[in-house]
Amino acid sequence: MTLKGDELPQIVTTPPGPESVRWLERLSAHECPAITARRNRRAAQLDAANDDPVVWNRSQDAVVGDVDGNIYVDWTSGFGVSLLGHGCAEVVQAANEQSKRLLHAMGDAFPDTQRVMLLEALSELTPAGLDVALLGQSGSDAVDAAIKTAVLATQRTGVLTFSGSYHGLALGVLPMQNYNDAFAA
Repeated sequence: MTLKGDELPQIVTTPPGPESVRWLERLSAHECPAITARRNRRAAQLDAANDDPVVWNRSQDAVVGDVDGNIYVDWTSGFGVSLLGHGCAEVVQAANEQSKRLLHAMGDAFPDTQRVMLLEALSELTPAGLDVALLGQSGSDAVDAAIKTAVLATQRTGVLTFSGSYHGLALGVLPMQNYNDAFAA
């Protein structure tokens, strides 16, 4: 079933529905156990320990649907990836055009023109003195870069974190969130 994007939220099966449960069982057989454990800890902290997540299978604009036929509003914007909406025509067209022209460059090893133009555009949007940027692939990259920048700028190595915080799954940020004693610095 496809979505038009203007549907109102609708719960047809109490989440998580039977299809979501089946997909989550399949996932747990192949997903890194640490991810499943993190999901369970987060659910326990939210007092939703017995509520598995729903499994999405379609989206349009700000609407997402799960494998059980429920419809939700995606308040997360897909962690920001879908900030302009799922399936935004302009974004899809730009991605298609770019993939036909150059699917992948080698970033810092072999930069492409789009990278240069993006960094120039970001520089124009930021205040004077903030005209240099580091592009990353995840929030973990961003947090790691912020810590490195702070260490370089202050010459101090201590970092203040808060209990229950989440900074990503990269090894550089794991010790900051008390994820696992084995990762402690």
